[in-house]
Amino acid sequence: MNFKLIKYLFFLDGDLPEISVLKKILSIKTTIIAADGAADKLLANNIKPDIIIGDMDSYKLPYRTNLIYDSDQNTTDGEKLFNYALKKGFNHCLVFGLFGQALDHTLYNLNLFIKYSKPLNLIAHQPVKNNKNQWILPFIKSIKIILPENSIISIIPTPTVKFSAPNLKWPVEKELITHEAFPVRNRTCTTETIIYHHSGMGLITFEDSSWPNYSLIEN
Repeated sequence: MNFKLIKYLFFLDGDLPEISVLKKILSIKTTIIAADGAADKLLANNIKPDIIIGDMDSYKLPYRTNLIYDSDQNTTDGEKLFNYALKKGFNHCLVFGLFGQALDHTLYNLNLFIKYSKPLNLIAHQPVKNNKNQWILPFIKSIKIILPENSIISIIPTPTVKFSAPNLKWPVEKELITHEAFPVRNRTCTTETIIYHHSGMGLITFEDSSWPNYSLIEN
């Protein structure tokens, strides 16, 4: 994927990447939208959101930008952000801070990502140790991913997905996996991995020291 296509950066109040990683992605002209809890973390690193959304119960710093106050106590600040983006017709969005809060918030955010990933064309980032990045992509079309050989890659059904992956270490041929039982990890055998989507929806996760290089393909 060409990161110049990224138009919007979403920040939820979870684990954020190192400041060096943020500065790299911020070098691309994008609109920064933060849930109110994440806004304080960004401002503490001299990163100014263009829009801050939420009930403002977590937002403490005096910086004033385009504040969108939403007092609805039946939605989280993350859901308020995604709903706002959907109403505005945003797409090509990169999400930070999806994980790393209380467990219930993490699970809820994952469900939000699954729900909104297709209409908003979402990608999610999760920082991991050793200066690597973990990437989460919605698996709704066949995809070609460029990764080093022997990289770990996982396909997770949400709740079912049928796919083929002939050039993984443990090849898959038109296999239907469900949330009840599925193999968690596989490994790449070449630098170019093609995973064919047949039906359903899932998530693809992998680690990479750089930005993800992938493209959707037609079957």
